[in-house]
Amino acid sequence: MCSGAVRAYLLELAALPETSLVAMVPVGLNAKQSQVASAEGGNAVGAVMCKLGTDLADPGDRLAAIHLSMVDGKRALSSMTPMQILAMSALGQAPAILPPLLRMQGIVRPPYNLIISNVPGPRTTHYWNGAKLVGQYPLSIPINGMALNITCTSYDGNGLRPDRLPAHRAAPAAAAHPSRRR
Repeated sequence: MCSGAVRAYLLELAALPETSLVAMVPVGLNAKQSQVASAEGGNAVGAVMCKLGTDLADPGDRLAAIHLSMVDGKRALSSMTPMQILAMSALGQAPAILPPLLRMQGIVRPPYNLIISNVPGPRTTHYWNGAKLVGQYPLSIPINGMALNITCTSYDGNGLRPDRLPAHRAAPAAAAHPSRRR
């Protein structure tokens, strides 16, 4: 969905690059086996650079490219020790974080164009001084060269609500692409 929405938006602006955009995707690592990439999460986190297939017109081809990129990234992480995962993830962030600190913006580009993340929230209702928490809204740190951060969260047993996302306006256009009507 994210890849299709970003692709549709960039096509509308006549600004779609010829090569695929790349997302940095934080990956939770199983706390008991922190060297293995895990969908269950944990306290250890690594990063995978995922090609979004934005250079592919067909949504099915894009999905296959994204899947392959994530599988390859997780496979690479699973062959590393926890220290190697930390080092590789830090190296992936260095081009995004160090240039502003060294006043070298624009010289080195980050290895990714955007961040796509899923942050599981509490599974139960929370209160603060008697007031019910009704939602949470992720906050990102702007980094020079990073165009966008898409973070989905869950709360109180409720997951992603596409009807509440600004990107949902582009999703129908991406789904209605002529290559989908074969």
